[in-house]
Amino acid sequence: MRYVSLRKIPLLIIILILYFTIVAEAKPEPLARIESPWAVRELYYINGTLWWRHVVKAYVTRIPFGDVVLWYPVYSDPSSTINITVEYSWTEKHQSAFGIPVYNYYIIVGYTGLLQNKWFPENHIEFFAEIPAISKNFKKTYQVKLPNKQGILVLILGLVTWDTKYKEYCFYTHFYIFSTVVGYSSDLDFSKKDYNKALSLLKNYENLLKEKEEYSVLVEKLSSEIPRLKGKLNELIEEVKKLNATKQELLSELKAVNAEYSTLKSNASVLENKLSELKLEKKTLLAEISDYRFKTIVFATASVVILIVFALLKRKEILALALVALIAFTPVYTTPVETKTIVINGGLWT
Repeated sequence: MRYVSLRKIPLLIIILILYFTIVAEAKPEPLARIESPWAVRELYYINGTLWWRHVVKAYVTRIPFGDVVLWYPVYSDPSSTINITVEYSWTEKHQSAFGIPVYNYYIIVGYTGLLQNKWFPENHIEFFAEIPAISKNFKKTYQVKLPNKQGILVLILGLVTWDTKYKEYCFYTHFYIFSTVVGYSSDLDFSKKDYNKALSLLKNYENLLKEKEEYSVLVEKLSSEIPRLKGKLNELIEEVKKLNATKQELLSELKAVNAEYSTLKSNASVLENKLSELKLEKKTLLAEISDYRFKTIVFATASVVILIVFALLKRKEILALALVALIAFTPVYTTPVETKTIVINGGLWT
C-alpha cells in the first residue's frame, strides 16, 4: 500500500459554471480551466454530461515527445463501464530520451484502483492503452470497467520500453492521475447528488441560453420592424391631427346650430305670445261684431217699421210693400263682414 498526500481537486468549481458561456459548436469552450507547469485540466459539458480534458504537457524529465491528452467523465457509478479517450502526437522535437531513440519507447495508460481516504493500492495495475512514441495524430477511445467500490479512479501514465528478455515493461517515468469520481469520494466530499445538482444547474443555464437566443432572434425581428412601425405611427399621428381638425369644425358648427336653435326658440316664444294675444283679440272682436250685428238688425227693423207705418198713413201701398221686402232681406245684408290684416314683427319672419 502507498499513502498519498493529495490536494483536493476542485471539482466543485462546476458551481461557478454559470459565469462561463456554453458555446454550442463543434469545439465547445471549457467551463473551467486549471493549469500547472506540467498539466492542464479543463471541464467540459458535452451531451448532457461533464468531462475532464486532462493534458499532460511534454516535459524533458517526463514524456518529452509530445502532449498526452486524456478525456474521462467527472462522475460514474460503481460497477459501470466508462469511456476514456487518449490522444497523442509526436512533435519530432526530441529524437531520444535518456539516451534511447524515440522509436524504442511506448506510452502506456492504465489504472491501479480507487483513491480512498488519501491512499490507493499499487499491487494491481491494468493497462489498456499502448501507443508507440513515434505515433502521429493518435486518438482512440477505450472502455474501462469500474470496480464495485467508491472513491476516485487512479490512472497511471508511463513512458516505457519493452524488455524482450523478461517480457515486461521497463519504466523510465510514470505518474498517477486522479480522474473519475466513482460513487462517492470522501476526500472531495463529492457524490452523485452533487454531480446531479451541477448537471441541473447546467441544464437550466443551457435552457436560459436557448431562450436568450430565441429572444435575440425576436428582438432582431422587432428591430427590423421598427422603421415600418415608425411610418405607421406617423400616419396615425397625421390621421389624429385631421380628426382633431374635423372635431373643431364640428364643434364650431354645433355652436352655430345651438345659437340658431336658441334664436328659433326665442322667436317661437314670441310667436306663442303673439298667438295668445291674437286669440284674445279675436274673441273680443267676435263679441263686438255680435253686438254690432244685433244693434244693426234692431235699428234697421225699427226704421223699416216706422217707414211702413208712415207709408200706410200716407196710403202708399207700393212703398209699404217695398219696405216689407226690405225687412225680409235686411238680416242678410246688414251682417257686417270685416277683414283685418295682422302684421307680426319678429326675428322669425325677418
